[in-house]
Amino acid sequence: MALSDDGQITSRDGTKLSWRGTSADGAVAHVAIVHGYCEHSGRYQRTMEALTQLRISSTVLDLRGHGTSEGARTDVTRYDDYVADVDALWAHALERSQGRPTFALAHSMGGLVATRWAARQPRRLQGLILSSPFFGLASDPPALMLAAARVLRVVAPGMRLSTELKIENLSHDEAWCAASAEDPLYFRTTTARWFFATRAALRSVRSQIAAIGVPTLVAVAGEDRIVSTPVTKEVFPVFASSDKKLVEFPGYFHEILNESGRQAVLTEIGGWISTHL
Repeated sequence: MALSDDGQITSRDGTKLSWRGTSADGAVAHVAIVHGYCEHSGRYQRTMEALTQLRISSTVLDLRGHGTSEGARTDVTRYDDYVADVDALWAHALERSQGRPTFALAHSMGGLVATRWAARQPRRLQGLILSSPFFGLASDPPALMLAAARVLRVVAPGMRLSTELKIENLSHDEAWCAASAEDPLYFRTTTARWFFATRAALRSVRSQIAAIGVPTLVAVAGEDRIVSTPVTKEVFPVFASSDKKLVEFPGYFHEILNESGRQAVLTEIGGWISTHL
């Protein structure tokens, strides 16, 4: 039987962050989960439940500006604020892990944040798992949109803009896509301030991953229409760890943990964790 819990923790600057977690019977490991942009912790409930079947407990939080955490919606001035949130998550996950091997699992933008965080050598990080990490966009934003963002960066950096995300590009699971479209905590707007903070973070991807020496598993989607799988493959060799693995799931869309064939992804992750205990 798995037990569930939730609550709040505090980031370095005092921002209150919501979290939820599961505790598996006879747990052999713990996973701290970092969600993607515009998402929230609730979207990882079935992933967490699947992990408990593998005797893996987990903790996931809502990054600032996401879910029920404090902060301007899907807005950030600098990525180090997200890194501070992950620091808070990690401290809480280590406490909940009760000394068991603890891994980090991060999806999409969460992968960009987690690489920045992992490059700082957090204590007791057993391994890093990246799901469709955001190291580059699948397609460049339109020139007109980019020009407008440059203007707004100066005159109205927090103004809400559409992400132009197409829900159907998330997954082949139609029920999941329909639920995403109706989810009041799943946002599809962004800000010029977030866009340029993200561009700054992307410029340092190579130097960040070059500093990551822990075992690393990178899982990518074969038909990702949101982030660039080719860019991820290109930078993968830069990871400093000698123990690294790249797995591609042919035909999958961006949210591989929520795809019709998600069990194959979970089996890969569970098997990888079991060999790194």
